[in-house]
Amino acid sequence: MIDRTGLTGTFKIELDMQKIMAAALEGGGPPTNENIYRASVDAVQDELGLKLTPVRSAVDVLVIDRVERPTPD
Repeated sequence: MIDRTGLTGTFKIELDMQKIMAAALEGGGPPTNENIYRASVDAVQDELGLKLTPVRSAVDVLVIDRVERPTPD
């Protein structure tokens, strides 16, 4: 997640996951990742007034090719 809000400081955010899951279940059937994602995005926008927008961006990645136990000295 990339913060482009321009807001500074510390905030306490509470989202009601029961409401989010209920929204994801609307329409019947089991909740899917897409339904839960959509309901979460909607809750953030409705309750916090923040819009989540998918974007592509470069990120730093650490790749570990191999791990070995240390040898005794």
